[in-house]
Order: sequence, then structure tokens, then C-alpha cells
Amino acid sequence: MSNSLASSTDVPAPRRGPRRGVLAVSAGAVVVAVGAGGFLATTAAFTDSERIAGNTVGTARLTIGKTASAPVAVSDLVPGKNVTTDDVVVFDNAGTVDFGYTVTLDDVTGSSALRSWAPVSLTVGEQTVVGTLADPPVLEVESLAPGAPAVGVDVTVGLSPQADNTVKGQTAGFALVVTATQE
Repeated sequence: MSNSLASSTDVPAPRRGPRRGVLAVSAGAVVVAVGAGGFLATTAAFTDSERIAGNTVGTARLTIGKTASAPVAVSDLVPGKNVTTDDVVVFDNAGTVDFGYTVTLDDVTGSSALRSWAPVSLTVGEQTVVGTLADPPVLEVESLAPGAPAVGVDVTVGLSPQADNTVKGQTAGFALVVTATQE
């Protein structure tokens, strides 16, 4: 009987192999997920901000302030005669930024023969450029600051000593143009 008793109590132990490992890994993953989630959920950071109102952005003004002008009015030119008109235009920088400027002639009209024989010079201070009414001079001046003293442009026109009878009694006209360019 002892044999039969032994066999009735010898019940095989439950299998715990791979299933036990799967449960252990699953439980570990849950612990890691909860731990990480808990950590991430509690990592608050303080912030602060300030609003600065009233900011503005504006552009500069580029303005030629014309203070005086007097048209060139020359008559009775004869070969070899030149006439200078001082301060044909006087201007300043009425803007807010430095500018360079050019002075030239535009809209030249009249006899093509006279335009070819008529020398023209433009002068600002010590700087002079020479051309003709057919090929007008361009005077380029580097800088004029806001508030600087006014600038006067002198214009000299004449009739070449080589001019012939084809220009007798002829007239020509032009506009004097001052162009400012931001530096």
C-alpha cells in the first residue's frame, strides 16, 4: 500500500517555464511605462513672457529742399561769348538721410545746330563739368547731409567761337534737373 500512497501524492508540479517569463516581462513593461509616464507628467517647467507694445518701424525721407531758383535767360550770344548765371537753383537736404546728387539738363529743345555749338558747364563749389546742349554735362556730387548748408548750382552757357551763320537767330531751351540718391 505504500506504493499506491506514494503515487497518489506525487502529482506533477504545474509548468511555469515560458509563461512565467512572459508575465514577468509584461509586468516589467507596465512598471517602466507607468514610471516613465509618471516622470514625464511631473516635469513641468515655469514660463514667463512680457509684451512690449508701441514698437514702430519707419522709413527715411529723401527730400531735396529747394530754397531758390532762377531760370537761365541768356540772349544775344555771339561766337565766343559765355554767360554765367549764378545760383540757378539753390537747394538743401530737407530729408533725414545723407544723399548724393546729380545735376544735368533735360528736355533740350530748339535748333540742332545751336545745340551742337552751345557749350554748357555746371558748377557746384569747386566742381565743374562741361558739355554742350547736344550732349549735356552730368555733375555728380557725393554727399549732402541733412541740415548742411544749401548748395547753389551755377550754369554757364555760351556759343563756340567756331559757330557759323547757321545758328544766327536760333533759340534753344532746357530744364535743369537735380536728382538725389540715398547713400
